[in-house]
This record gives sequence, C-alpha cells and structure tokens, in this order.
Amino acid sequence: PMLARFAHAVTCTSLQQFNYFRKRCKGQTALISNGINPQLLAQLDSETGRHGSGPEVNFIGSLRNWYDFELLFEVFRDLPEMDLHIYGTGPLYEELLEKSHTIPNIQMHGNVEPSRTAPLLSGSFCGILPLKMNELNRSTCPIKLFDYWGASRAVISSPVEEVLRVGGDSLLYASTKEEYVSAIKRLARDKALAEQLGKEGRKKVDETHNYTSIIDQFMQILNIPEP
Repeated sequence: PMLARFAHAVTCTSLQQFNYFRKRCKGQTALISNGINPQLLAQLDSETGRHGSGPEVNFIGSLRNWYDFELLFEVFRDLPEMDLHIYGTGPLYEELLEKSHTIPNIQMHGNVEPSRTAPLLSGSFCGILPLKMNELNRSTCPIKLFDYWGASRAVISSPVEEVLRVGGDSLLYASTKEEYVSAIKRLARDKALAEQLGKEGRKKVDETHNYTSIIDQFMQILNIPEP
C-alpha cells in the first residue's frame, strides 16, 4: 500500500487487484490483462495442418496446488477413450506421477523443451484449466488460457473470476467431475462448437491479449508517443 500510494501508476492483471490498488494509489491505476508470448504465438502460427482433433489433451505448466489435479485425474479416469498428457514439474510431480500409474490414459512427462510447446498446444483436442476456487486464483489472470487460445483451441475452465471476466461466453465452464466430463464430451460431439470457441479465443488474443497491445497500454500510462 505504501508503494502504491506514491507510485506514478500501478498496473494490475486482475480486477480484484485493480479494485484494491485504485483505492490506495494517488496516481493512475490500470487494468492490463496478461497476454501470450509473441515467440510462442509465431510458433503456433507455423503449426499448419494440426487441428487437435485426436483423443488427447495436453496440459503444460507448473505442477502446483493452484490447479485441482485430483479433480483432473478423476475426470480422465471417466474418459478412458481420451489421453491426458501432463508436461511440467513442481512440488506435486512425484505425487502425481505415482497416481498416474493407476490410470492408463494419463501420462506424466516432466519438463518439455520450449520448442515442443507449440506442437503440443496445437495437437491438443481442447484446453483445460481446472483452477482451484481459492483466493490466489481470484486475483490472477492465467497465461495458460491465452496459450490455448493462441492455438485456437476451445477451453474448459473452472469459473474463477478472471477467466469469467476475460473469457465470457467464449469458453465452457465446469466445477465438478461430471461437468468437466460433460463439457469434454460436448466438444467431442459438436466439432462446430469446438471450432467456434477456438476462433473466438484466438480473436481475443489477436485483438487484446498480445504483447503489442500490452506495450501500447504501458506507453499510454508513461505518456510516450508511438514511434
């Protein structure tokens, strides 16, 4: 609060952060959502011919307790016809590795080379964000959402506040195992819906959630004219 009070400006990536600092900052407070890394976006654009229509979902990220992996495992236990590939390491890696041994369609892969991220995202049937409904996830804007959208993938997410604000009707929401299973099966049946949601997400990336747009917003805050 002390730093915010005397700052020229405070930038926030979530509405909760924005509302908090707007009351404490004498300068301006700006809400600037996260965006996709431009290098990854360029790599995704080069992944021509990959549509993610196969029976696999690829999850790439840090394996920490802000995601409900227990729920995710139960979802794919009920979807034996679809594989879940989890890439990444973190405090939960060993625990998840042991659990995966009892579910044949869940595979743990550890860290992945950055050059493989784009092919994995493009090859994923859909994006999935089983975020826990806690205080941390109320005040953060998940970059993984924009990664899936950059690949034009439909996304299923827990209904946390930032995803609702950013995504609106452009993705499906689920809170329980039954709702996640139903949403995945719905996308599998309705290819047109999956394609539509993927296109809507990519449009949001192209228009707002990219570094060019973010830089422009910072330049306005700093009163720097465009070159």
